[in-house]
Amino acid sequence: MDLYHRPQNLFAAEFIGSPKMNVLPGKLLRAEADHAVVEVHGEQVKAAVDARGAQAGAPVSIGIRPEHLEHGDTGEGSKLHVKLRQMERLGDESLLYLEITPDVPTVTLRVEGHAPNSEGETVTLRIRPEQCHLFDAAGKSFKRTVQLPA
Repeated sequence: MDLYHRPQNLFAAEFIGSPKMNVLPGKLLRAEADHAVVEVHGEQVKAAVDARGAQAGAPVSIGIRPEHLEHGDTGEGSKLHVKLRQMERLGDESLLYLEITPDVPTVTLRVEGHAPNSEGETVTLRIRPEQCHLFDAAGKSFKRTVQLPA
């Protein structure tokens, strides 16, 4: 569980979990003791990490697991607008494969049941700060600032 919740680097983060962790390229806008704000394709995402050791403008990657993304316009979290490319129904849950832009890796969202969206439709994701991981350009993780299970 420690590797799942507190991976030390991007390699370990992507290795643990299925489907693997989503990794979104971004730019660090600002960092405070309890959170960082990252620009991801023109939208701001807040991550509960201590990234004060990095410079504003530095390239970073947000990591978030498919089961930690939330679907829909209402609720807590930073919003990210994506296009639904494919839905895979797996019985009591579905995997949605989403595109931010063609040059960014596909984002996978795990939902209970199935989503009411159609392929090609714009979908709003919500990303809660306490569910985010943040990695520097070398793939080293920034320390998370939330209480996590052991």
